[in-house]
Amino acid sequence: MQSIAKRLWSIVSLARLAESESADKANQFSFLMRVVCVFYYSKTLDSVRILLYRYETAMRALQEVIAAMQTGSWEDAHVLYATAKATWQEMKDSCDLSHQEQLPVFLRCFTVGWTYTRILSRGVEILQRLRRYENSVEELRNLLSQPVYCVDSRGRWWDRLALNLQQHLKQHEQVPHLIVNINRHFVFRLVLHHSRFTILCIHGEGSTFSTLFGLLMWDIIFIDGVPDVFRNPYQTCPLDLHTDCFYGNRRETIEARAEMLREASAEMLQELLADVWNAQEGRVCVLINWERFSSLQQAQSLVACLGGHFLSGVVLRMAKDYRHCRGGLPDLVVWSTSNKKYKLVEVKGPNDRLSQKQQIWLDELHKLGADVEVCHVTAIGARGAQRE
Repeated sequence: MQSIAKRLWSIVSLARLAESESADKANQFSFLMRVVCVFYYSKTLDSVRILLYRYETAMRALQEVIAAMQTGSWEDAHVLYATAKATWQEMKDSCDLSHQEQLPVFLRCFTVGWTYTRILSRGVEILQRLRRYENSVEELRNLLSQPVYCVDSRGRWWDRLALNLQQHLKQHEQVPHLIVNINRHFVFRLVLHHSRFTILCIHGEGSTFSTLFGLLMWDIIFIDGVPDVFRNPYQTCPLDLHTDCFYGNRRETIEARAEMLREASAEMLQELLADVWNAQEGRVCVLINWERFSSLQQAQSLVACLGGHFLSGVVLRMAKDYRHCRGGLPDLVVWSTSNKKYKLVEVKGPNDRLSQKQQIWLDELHKLGADVEVCHVTAIGARGAQRE
């Protein structure tokens, strides 16, 4: 047990050296507990020790790659990247990693696979610095072929792939379908360019609304007195959140909060948001991405535009069936702080259709008074796209 404890502390120290991509990077104890949660899935002490050793090795390799990149030692960084890549490939060939794939994303980012994928992602930059663009494209295709690790980096990978193919390798014929079918970030910038608003915009899909839901309902989500929903102090949500019991166990308080939101002024909504934000910022909650908004002020400006009637309807719907309502929300939230107007936009490329969940949400949001729009984008060549 002593060796396991030492290894855990070593991992925390490495996480401070390598810039952590987790939302709660400043909270070392929280980081440690999430690592422990990941390794809890292994039932024996020996298996925990092996997993910790592998994770420590991966974190150390990541820190070494970052250090070499920061000093501009690109050849050394390439050697470290290639070594880590070989280690990861050998591990995938010889070990059963299915338990990592089954973890939720908020725990999966503390696995060996996620850490090695971060190294491979940095390898793309290393290869580009060394002008090895064909190898960079190959690595990007490998990264994009797997949907498990570093899923929040996929947009950046597609951007880089399109850039390498077009500017460095001059393979223009491969670029058009990347621009519209895959390169979502390009599409979102295009929508903003054509928007009538000179405004603020968030590409968050469901995470924008789940974060608002978590902030506006924090005290109810973590309310005392509901039996058996909190079994340890490190839970990021009650055990009944994804079931019908969540609403049933808190019906009166949820209905009262929805009514309060419905009647609330913009100033009251902003005050409620500020109270929770200032008291809880950085605490791990499965509903909340603390980096979704650039600041408390940005979040406050959004709720002031959305208004109490709209927020009440969204909160009530999510509280009644969060499991099935967390998906299907529009890609973009666009709002103007000057005229207090907003628009919810779902972006679709060629041959891309609305899912049933998206249709239901768009209809529900429209009933709540939201200005909703489906933006269809079509390719017109390798250099651009157009909005219909």
